[in-house]
Formats: sequence, C-alpha cells, structure tokens
Amino acid sequence: MTLPRSLPALPPGPRLRPAVQRLAWAERPVGFAARCHARYGDLFTVRFGRGLTLVLASDPAVVAAVFAAGPEDVRRGQAPTRRRILGDGSVVVLDDDEHARHRALLRPPLHGPALDAHARTIADVAARSVERWPAGRAVRLLDELRDVTAEVLLRVVCGLDGRDADAARDRNALRAALAELRAASARRAPSIPLVRRRWGPGVPNRRLLAAVAGIDAVLLPLVAARRAAGGGAERPDVLSALVAATDADGRGLSDREVRDEALTLLVTGHDPMLSALAWTFERLVRRPAVLERVRTDGAYADAAVREVLRVRPPAWLTNARTTARDLRVGDHVLPAGTMVTAFAYLLHRNPAAFADPAAFRPERFLGAAPSPSWIPFGGGRRRCVGEHLALLTATTVLRTAADRVDLRPAVPGDELQREVGTVFLPADGALVVATPR
Repeated sequence: MTLPRSLPALPPGPRLRPAVQRLAWAERPVGFAARCHARYGDLFTVRFGRGLTLVLASDPAVVAAVFAAGPEDVRRGQAPTRRRILGDGSVVVLDDDEHARHRALLRPPLHGPALDAHARTIADVAARSVERWPAGRAVRLLDELRDVTAEVLLRVVCGLDGRDADAARDRNALRAALAELRAASARRAPSIPLVRRRWGPGVPNRRLLAAVAGIDAVLLPLVAARRAAGGGAERPDVLSALVAATDADGRGLSDREVRDEALTLLVTGHDPMLSALAWTFERLVRRPAVLERVRTDGAYADAAVREVLRVRPPAWLTNARTTARDLRVGDHVLPAGTMVTAFAYLLHRNPAAFADPAAFRPERFLGAAPSPSWIPFGGGRRRCVGEHLALLTATTVLRTAADRVDLRPAVPGDELQREVGTVFLPADGALVVATPR
C-alpha cells in the first residue's frame, strides 16, 4: 500500500524517555493515559522502548477504521502467555481464515434460541445467590457475584450442574483449578501485556502451568466423553455443541481445539462478566426509578445494562491489534509493528460518539442497534464471542434479584473504580443492602 509521505508517521505523545513511560504505565496506566489524552487528544502514542509502541484511540472514526481493517492490515499479534494457557486452537490467538472458521462454529451455541435456553439456568443460579444475601445488612455483592459468574460459566459452557456425583466432582475440580489460574495470572503483572515479564520458568509461571494441568485433567476427559456420546442437541451446553459442530466443508474441531475454545470462554469470560454484573448493581442501586422499571420491563433492563457498560466498561482498553503493514489512521500513518487499541473508557464519554455522554440514559439503547462506538466487548471481526452470554447473564441476574429484594447502596456516593487484572471492579465491592420484598 502506497502512502503519502507528507503524513506524520505517528500521532503525538509524551517525550519522556521510553523507560520512564514504561514505568509510568506499569504504576498507574489509567492515570498516565488520561493525562496523555488531556494533552494530546483522542489519538496519541506511548513509547515503551524495546520495539514496543502503542497508539491509543478514542476518536469514533479512527476506532471504526481500525476495527474495519482486514487481516492484511492488522493482526491479533503474539500473545505467548495466552497461547500457552488457552492453546493454539483458541479464537483469541488465531488469525485469518482459521479465526473466522472458529468464530463461525462458536456462534450458534452463544446466540439466539440456543443461548436463550440458558436463561432459566442463570435465573436459578441467581435466585440461590440472592437467598444467601443477609436481609437488611450490607453485603459485598462482588463476592456473591464472583460465585454466580463461575457457576453460570460452568453450567452453560460445560454443562456441569452437579446433579450427579461425577458432574459434582468435575465441577468442583474445574472450578478450583480455574480459580487457581486466575490467582496465578493476577500475580504475574500489571494489566497491560506491554509491560509484563516474558513467559519463562519463574514461580508465577510454574503456578500457571500447574493450574492449566489441573484444568486439562478435567476438561480433556470431559471432551472425550462428549465425543464418545456424540455431542449434539440432547445436551444444551456449549461444549457438546462444539463437539458436534462442523463447517460448510464438513470439518469439525479436534478434541484439543474444543478444549481450547471451551477454556477460552471459561477464562476470558469470567472477569468481564463479573465486572459487568458488579457495576450493574453498583450503578442501578443508586437509581431507584431505573431499578423499579427494570422489574417489569425486560427490554428496559437490557438497555439499562448496556448503559451501565457504557459508563463502566469492564476494560478501559479493548481489542489491541498490531499493524501488519503501514496503516493510515486519520491524519497519521502507523508503521508496521505498531500496537493500536481503542481507549474504550474515553470513547464512551466522547460527545462525538454519544449525545450528552455524562447523563445516565438507558433510553439511548431502546429501539435501536447499539452505536458502533459502544465497545465494552470490543468490535470488528475480533469482537468478544461471549458478548451475548454476558449481557443475558447481567440482565437475568439483575431482574431475578430485583424481583426478590429491594436494593439500596450501603455507602454514600459512587464507588471508585479499581483495576484488578485486566478489568475494573467497584473499589468497595459493590456494597448494597438488600431487604426482602
């Protein structure tokens, strides 16, 4: 692609030495990026040295252009740690035709009627959680919702409802191994891969490998058992659907690929779903009129959850891509090898993307498709495949709780945002007081 040489090579950015920028990012990435945005605008460059350059975009047109770019222009880039955990057959690390093929096979069990069939399961999990909330006393919902999230994923993805001894054993073992994996991952580094240690033999990485081995000890035999049973429609879980799925050429997924995709949903789906749930309650208990309407109006409940995810996106950056060749973005050219990502937190607050962005208005999501600038789950061909499951879970858990208890905040004012791993969570743990209706 021939590009005009008159364009500046990269957007402006801080002139600090790369080592200083790397340290500032590692210590307080959001604060550092926000200061850069205030000075340089909706498109700026951060340089970390070691060949690592990051361009952050919160301009709607630029973000749309990056998301629309094809695999010849941008790629997922190398993710060695995720590849070691999730496997070579994960949609997260695949590119080109194989990425598209895996997405097509993942789509049916995570959309439409197949997904709607899980609403009852999610409501049952939520109802049991609400029964445990202490009446009239402050409860830290983040802890309760962490259990809800894990249980929903194990049931929907793996079909492990614990109704018999074998399923209960597998569910408990897999849940413990996944919790250990999340704990080991949290110890490795700050939230952004650019400043993480490379994969090596250190203690945190040994702990990661041990956790993955524990997961595989459950998941691989489960895949083999579903394969032997034929998978199919008699089991509604995603794992069984993937075992039976074939593409237009009759090709399916190997046992290892099914394992990789199931583990991808279990691992990458947990924290964003937990964040969505926690912020849904933290925001809406401070808006009793919205919460009251949620009880009787399913469409409004969905709109309210979407508005929560606009003002509190689970991750402040999303869908990082690496340019495969020089790429024109707005008035700039990003050289090959540049990492570019959408600054979701500020894009959602950009008046060019959303009218009156400071106002909390679920109505903006009623009767219309979400704006392309609404990207809590990313965008383009790498948009999160679990988006609809996360939305269904948040809406169902919210309505189940609102139907059973009256909710009010346990602390005055809004809870601050705390970065945990790769997501934001309420700093006080979404403290609420629930009173039976």
